[in-house]
Amino acid sequence: MDIKTTLEYIVMYPLGFGLFLTFTILMLLDGLF
Repeated sequence: MDIKTTLEYIVMYPLGFGLFLTFTILMLLDGLF
């Protein structure tokens, strides 16, 4: 297992999940108000 690939996965996965979560929350708020 390549260390660089592992670090990229560890860093990029939470970032992508955070962006997805933020986008979902914004869409929900936009729908509510």
